[in-house]
Amino acid sequence: MARESGREMDVDIVSSGTGDATGRDAAVRNERAPATPIDLPAEQLIKNLRILFHKHLDEFDRLLDRTTGLCEPGESYYDFEVGDSLLLLRERVWNCGSTIDDDTIKNASKAAKKLVECWQAGLKVKEILPGVFQDEDIFGIYKLSLAKSPVRPFNDVQKEAVHYLKPEDQSTGIHRLQPPEKSQALSLISALLQHWSPAPNEDTYLAFGYAACSNDVEISHLNGLYHKLLIQCVDKVEMFQALWMALKSNTMVSFFEQNGFHRTALDCISGPVRYFVFPPNKRPSVFRHIAFIRASALTEPPPVLRRDYGYQLCKQREEVEKLKKIYGHILRNRDPCALHNSCVGRQLWQLVLETKAPVDLQKDRRFFVNIAPHPELGFESGPDGLKGYEGQLFKKRM
Repeated sequence: MARESGREMDVDIVSSGTGDATGRDAAVRNERAPATPIDLPAEQLIKNLRILFHKHLDEFDRLLDRTTGLCEPGESYYDFEVGDSLLLLRERVWNCGSTIDDDTIKNASKAAKKLVECWQAGLKVKEILPGVFQDEDIFGIYKLSLAKSPVRPFNDVQKEAVHYLKPEDQSTGIHRLQPPEKSQALSLISALLQHWSPAPNEDTYLAFGYAACSNDVEISHLNGLYHKLLIQCVDKVEMFQALWMALKSNTMVSFFEQNGFHRTALDCISGPVRYFVFPPNKRPSVFRHIAFIRASALTEPPPVLRRDYGYQLCKQREEVEKLKKIYGHILRNRDPCALHNSCVGRQLWQLVLETKAPVDLQKDRRFFVNIAPHPELGFESGPDGLKGYEGQLFKKRM
């Protein structure tokens, strides 16, 4: 459990933080996505996987023996579904030539989707062939599983999302649903129906733990868990009720466990699991900071970040963008717990120097200060804790 020591947190908030994780294609939300393998076209993803499979030919041949029951005496059997899915994917990309046609992409995408479903069910793909798969390979398989997936018209998504609501709520607009947790839950379902995760600039992104994911792989695991629970469920109304009530009562981990995802199956989303320990009004503001950094187009900092992380001192939007880049660098080199503790201990500038962040030593130091000791510094706050930071920092752009 999380507990406070002075003002610092004695628990690691997440194991490793990054400011670069993104949940959905940037083009959809006009976001500038990081240059990761997840952005590569399907043709290149297939070529990359083919190279991987050729490079580890012996390991895959041994896997083939295990999935067909020809393992050596005393050798443990590997889960058949994962092994079979890996071999199917290898078959789909093995013999493709230099020109990769639509049928090749379609078949490879189906095989990748089957493999993704296995690890979303809690099976650990990287443990099947130790040393073979790196994070970028997992990124590539996940992206390939979505290849050629059509974008559904928004009206169709709305019509399907309505089926999660009780009759008395079905004529109410999504943003007018009460309590707010009901609106956030339906926003999550709408994103899942489009094969997306919530965008970092949405409240849903914070509410459902996406900001606590350390990278794209963990985001894909979390999204897959929600997809399995909410999109593949039989009684949509009952599952929706259970979801928003768990969000409201801060019992999300119990919600997962009651629906078949026990502690071992939740290991792949350890960041969100730790995040859900904190009551919503007591969560470290570093998670809102992570969401703000990931929403690369946003330059209007929320009040709590103006108070805690120096954004109040920015006179121009360009200075906000600069601060976001600096904090993004810090989060690539330290976990969110370290940034949170530096905020609470009023040691932000020391952390900047320790991580060798790209700053102007003379001009930028002034940004990395926060207010004098404050009972809610570093944590989410109500209106009383944000006096003097109300409203917006900048005038709205025309």
